[in-house]
Amino acid sequence: MSRLAHLSIDSLLIQTLNTLIFPNPTYNSLFIKINRPSLEDWVEVCHLKGRRELSMEVCKLKKTQVDFDQFEASVYFMKFTQVDGLQLFRIIKQ
Repeated sequence: MSRLAHLSIDSLLIQTLNTLIFPNPTYNSLFIKINRPSLEDWVEVCHLKGRRELSMEVCKLKKTQVDFDQFEASVYFMKFTQVDGLQLFRIIKQ
């Protein structure tokens, strides 16, 4: 039996993504796991209303923590930018 026969659809999806975020929803901290870190990685967090709350460079890091303590309970969008593209995530702060 092939190796792929033992993987779920979820695990195949996770393997294809460059970035994994958890936990979501979050209360205090959000962790970002970067599968292929590069020299030009950036994270921006914006409130649902468009206000930029945070912008930070995460170059060459495989895992980083974003502190959500100072943010109000709401929905946020996180943009993760790398040299070869970007990913958008919807974050729920409880």
